[in-house]
Amino acid sequence: MKSKLENFLIHFVKLQRDTNNSPANLKWLVNKPAIADLCYLLNNSYIDISRTLIKKSNKHMVTPNVFAKRWDDYKNKWASIVAEAAKVGEELYVNELAKYLEEITDQAIADGKAETPEEFLSQELERWLEERGPKPLDLLIDNPANIMDDLYSLLQELIGNDYFDGLINNRHLEAWDFFEATIGIDYSKTYDRWQIAPELFIPSHMEGRFNITSIEDLYNEAVRAYVFGLTEASVAMCRALLEYILKKYYRLSGDNLRRIISEAENKYGKLKELKLSSKSELANKVLHDFENRGKEIEKAALGFLQTIRHLVINIPSP
Repeated sequence: MKSKLENFLIHFVKLQRDTNNSPANLKWLVNKPAIADLCYLLNNSYIDISRTLIKKSNKHMVTPNVFAKRWDDYKNKWASIVAEAAKVGEELYVNELAKYLEEITDQAIADGKAETPEEFLSQELERWLEERGPKPLDLLIDNPANIMDDLYSLLQELIGNDYFDGLINNRHLEAWDFFEATIGIDYSKTYDRWQIAPELFIPSHMEGRFNITSIEDLYNEAVRAYVFGLTEASVAMCRALLEYILKKYYRLSGDNLRRIISEAENKYGKLKELKLSSKSELANKVLHDFENRGKEIEKAALGFLQTIRHLVINIPSP
């Protein structure tokens, strides 16, 4: 994974330099083959990392110190523009592939492996599909919640037609219904929250200097609580993380969180933008004034996770 992150940074820094750090300049610079090729490589790198992130079973990763800010900058300002520009670069690769296919097709016919180009290409396509096997789940394209719904509907139909000769029957569907209707598992909402729960990029300067297991474990618990709809629990965990991070990694002391936050904002001015006091007050309301916690608790829980992420990304280096 480290090499993927480094490749992304290399391509992105080069594109920023070549465009004078202006996404708008891509509109006319993309006509240059070198820029189009760079956009194609950068877009593929971004997609590859995004696919890895969403498939992971946790929401943290140790990254180069500069990665988080570069990633956020790219995601917010560059991603859609580069994706469009990458189509030009893709055409260059497609043209190269067409030339290569033409060459190997002519050679195959000359060697007697096929009589026509169509026959050879059909043989190669069939071989490639056999080697690749069934198309795997792609979480950047496929929605697993919809797939689960499709599977349930298919099972209903097959069971209704006694396709399994009673081996799989309505009892199995009732077990499925139990987890959804009784326990309250909602695949769609769970997946939606998992997608938007922020990835915690831990600066590499912390590795080796600190034991970061506590941050990783508690943050992932807070994320899973949020993902499964336990927003109050997520907020409470974030409140604990907030105090822990300020004390251990921002080197602040005291037992009163309000005073610790005030000291942190005085020492690190940028932290004022995070409105840490309001996050702490939210947690107190959740813990001690449950009935008046507010209707926007889910949105607030997500905001608290984003705040923790920002705190960790900006932990001072030695």
